[in-house]
Amino acid sequence: YWLSNYTVVYAMSECLLHHGTLDPMVIVDRGTSIRDTLTTLGVEHTYREYPRQHEISMASMHDLRDGLARLL
Repeated sequence: YWLSNYTVVYAMSECLLHHGTLDPMVIVDRGTSIRDTLTTLGVEHTYREYPRQHEISMASMHDLRDGLARLL
């Protein structure tokens, strides 16, 4: 996967990944592959899947809001 070809430098305390399980543009395997690569690299992250296509849902927005509130 492309991420494995780069040295990842990050200054975030956490990376938040959201993925739609019905997404026809970016298949779920891509999201789980990125999640697994971040885990291997030791990057702290939260991965969530939502029953949606290639869009932002209210549940996703609420999780984003709550994640940002924890960081601030």
